[in-house]
Amino acid sequence: MPFVIRPAVIEDYESICTILEEADAIHHAAEPDYFRPSSESRRPRILIEQQLTSDSAAIYVAEEFERVIGVLFLVVRTIPDVAVLRQRCYAMVDMIAVKESWRSQGVGHALLAQAEIWAKSKGLDHIELQVWEFNQRALALYEKMGYRTLRRSMSKIV
Repeated sequence: MPFVIRPAVIEDYESICTILEEADAIHHAAEPDYFRPSSESRRPRILIEQQLTSDSAAIYVAEEFERVIGVLFLVVRTIPDVAVLRQRCYAMVDMIAVKESWRSQGVGHALLAQAEIWAKSKGLDHIELQVWEFNQRALALYEKMGYRTLRRSMSKIV
């Protein structure tokens, strides 16, 4: 593997934003009614700092020769005990993005494998994520790694 997965540090902020902006541009192009242009979507540094220091969140990066080529955001989510749902805690892949030149080379797979390690370290036995229907590459990766569709969100412009 020509890259490594490691916990992010605040010095990765600019690289993380650059990779997320690439992903944001793809999302905006596919669903402009839902996503801002990437020029308007930079994440505030304070939000990244908060996630880096939280016990219930993590950010990992994929790095090749000290260049960040992928990023994964994780957070612990809790479902309260309500009438119809079971109370539970799980890991949520909040964001995952890979630099365009590194897609389909195992980076996303390695980041998701790290998500499993992190979830187990937190005593969690489920990981969930959300993906947009247009993102066929991501859907294929998630299915290959054993993720299954639990629910579907639908929309109609009227």
